[in-house]
Amino acid sequence: MSGICPSCGARIATGDRFCVECGHALSGAPEQVTVATGPSTQPQPVSSQKRNGVILGLIAAGLLVLGIGAFQVMQQNTEAPERLAAKAPSVPMRPAPAAVPERSEVVRAPPPQPELGCGNLIAPGEKMVCAASEPNWDIEFSCTQTKLTSIFTDVFSSPDLLKTPGTATLSSQNPWVIRTSQGLAGTIGATPGSCRSDFDGTFDFTFTPSVVPGLKHPETICCWIVR
Repeated sequence: MSGICPSCGARIATGDRFCVECGHALSGAPEQVTVATGPSTQPQPVSSQKRNGVILGLIAAGLLVLGIGAFQVMQQNTEAPERLAAKAPSVPMRPAPAAVPERSEVVRAPPPQPELGCGNLIAPGEKMVCAASEPNWDIEFSCTQTKLTSIFTDVFSSPDLLKTPGTATLSSQNPWVIRTSQGLAGTIGATPGSCRSDFDGTFDFTFTPSVVPGLKHPETICCWIVR
């Protein structure tokens, strides 16, 4: 037997506790399931227990769908900065400007002066004598062809005359830069008639020594030609 739902007017089966359409609680006999014995156009009655299971299944499926959607949203928010960073164009780093070395002034040594022949100062066969007093010493130069010889006479370091023979070289000219094998060095300049010595007279050459063996502060002396 079937009836009508007092709430919505839908058809209900005998023994249903709830209306299939609106869920209205029904009072009646214990729960039964009526199965049609032949073809019928009426819907099959559904038990309330099965209907409750369908409702719980739909609720669980909805919660699962919501959970998956929330997880996908959270994952997209987490990966968004990484994707933006990957898509952002990389800016090439400009190399630092190379340091410009400071210019330093290169001090070049003057080229060595070629050795002059002794004929530029003394004619062959002549002698040049440069003498000093207090302390007493002198240097004598002679020219034989192109070789310049020297004799250093030391009177201040011994009561005897100490004569040391040697050789000399010339570089530059007027003043002539001279250096001897005895360790004496200096310059000789042409000063016609202006160099006066203690030997009474004026002479044409002036010797300005820079190094004299045995003397700390040698003084400028006069030189003359002996023919």
